[in-house]
Amino acid sequence: MMKFNGILWLVLFCSFNGFAEETELNQYEAKIEIPDQQVESQNKAIQTALKAVLMRTSQNKAILKQAKIKKALKKSRQLVQQYRFLSESQPDSEKKVLLMKIAFYPQEIDELIGKKKAVISPPSSPQTSITTWVLFDDVILGNENKLVQKLKYWAKQSHLLLVLPMLDLEDQAMLNSNQLAQFDIQQIKNASVRYKTDLILMLHLQKQADLYFLDAVLLNQQIATSWQEQAEENVIFDYLFQWIKKQKQNKTSIDNTSINQNRYQIVIKNIMSAMDYLRIQNYFSNNTLIESSRLIQMDSQQLIMEIKLAGKLSILQQQPRFNVLFEVIESTDNNQLMPVYQLKTAPPVEIIQPSSVLEQTESSEAEVISDQDLAPDNQPQKLIVP
Repeated sequence: MMKFNGILWLVLFCSFNGFAEETELNQYEAKIEIPDQQVESQNKAIQTALKAVLMRTSQNKAILKQAKIKKALKKSRQLVQQYRFLSESQPDSEKKVLLMKIAFYPQEIDELIGKKKAVISPPSSPQTSITTWVLFDDVILGNENKLVQKLKYWAKQSHLLLVLPMLDLEDQAMLNSNQLAQFDIQQIKNASVRYKTDLILMLHLQKQADLYFLDAVLLNQQIATSWQEQAEENVIFDYLFQWIKKQKQNKTSIDNTSINQNRYQIVIKNIMSAMDYLRIQNYFSNNTLIESSRLIQMDSQQLIMEIKLAGKLSILQQQPRFNVLFEVIESTDNNQLMPVYQLKTAPPVEIIQPSSVLEQTESSEAEVISDQDLAPDNQPQKLIVP
């Protein structure tokens, strides 16, 4: 225990005597040396850090004697917003020590020391405020990301204020990237309550070469609207905020479940050649049940595509043409999992040499059999050539 107390007074000495603290620490954070990562050691470090933070923020060493502070110290782990372990060299020594960097909830600390409880909200402004969740591929982006900064710039041009989530432990417990990718409306609303903004915006961005593919959903109280676009970076952001400004006055509600219910990412295996890919593209582009499709990723012998359907996935899988092309390996109507299909091998084309002038005449009128003409029974086709 003496070890932790010594570190605590070192932290306080630096703080109260005007010594510059490390720039990455704010007044609600502390770094404590810790012997190991065991739970008992963590708890001692958290309690030590909480004492340092309470005395620093209140500028009152005697605050630790208050009854409510003593009670809070016994439950110090509940006040932790986030923590991580660091390995740093000691001054004038090459020996490294293990440190635990701990951040506490600002509003909880302020309440404990008697300040007015902080409310997470944007600054007072006539601008429309929007809690904005940005998913780039499968990563949720934070406020410091360069792409997010560009989004905020374009929002400002439209007199909109984007409020990015803190992505702390509370956010992580409420919402993950899978739920965001599938536009889980209720879960996103629950995670956004603490930010107290006018609107909630969900963006799923993907990039191929110089093009961005964007799926967006905007929540205005109980009204949800969705939008899709693909364009270069500046163009797509301009279009996005033009769309948001139009939707701010939207009074027509849509079924929230329809936003993500008929949107699927699917895996197709056994892609052996460019011709196989063309067979798939031909099928998707000529199927009236498929409203839109795009290639997301192509790996060795498989690809991942996103499709938006005019009906349920189970209806698509019942189509005769679908069963000619694909074999279902894994299928689900739950968007949390990606259906997996295997492309069936194209039926072989049998070449027969003509034995008469009549056959030659017939062959001149023959057309190359397209993929759409393949028989469901997968039998070999006869193609007569001169």
